[in-house]
Amino acid sequence: MEEHPSSIASLVLIQDYLLRNNNPGTIGNYLNLIESPAKEDKLFHRLHSAYQRALLTSVGSKAPDFAVNAINGDSLTLDSFHGRHLILAFEKPGSEACNEDHPVLDDLYKKYDRKKVEILSLVFDENPDDREKIAEEHKINWLQAIDTLGLASSSIFAYNISILPDYFLIDEEGVIRASHIPVKEIQILLEEKIESGK
Repeated sequence: MEEHPSSIASLVLIQDYLLRNNNPGTIGNYLNLIESPAKEDKLFHRLHSAYQRALLTSVGSKAPDFAVNAINGDSLTLDSFHGRHLILAFEKPGSEACNEDHPVLDDLYKKYDRKKVEILSLVFDENPDDREKIAEEHKINWLQAIDTLGLASSSIFAYNISILPDYFLIDEEGVIRASHIPVKEIQILLEEKIESGK
């Protein structure tokens, strides 16, 4: 990229990096190297837009708000979890990867008091009945909300989700402390923060 900052090929390399990593700082550094005529290309503008969205959900940013209705009937927003850590899980019903993560989420649900840690699964499915069936089969006890817009949901865009499942750890003040990481890493972070009092 440094050798060919005006080449479209450099943009393609940045795009490939963006698809494999979610490190806004590095992506921003690469985009700053781009020169004309590549800087006027549509791909540059798409990458710059993706970079701006990635910044909104990077560690240390205020988490985007949401408004969902949980399966239990509760209306939930980000502020509903003020004063508690929130594990925000983005899921798709029937996904093997999502189902594999459920035992970890269940362990976290059982381990921590609801006054300290809450879990919310945002499930993207046009058919809400699917999720209720899955929740029953897998004995899911934590909060779940179904977004019937599926992958067209505004939450997918706001949280810059490109693959499901995806996980965030949001602190008591609504600040993102971990984004786009495996749930097992969130488990480790929570143990450090809560059990050590950090």
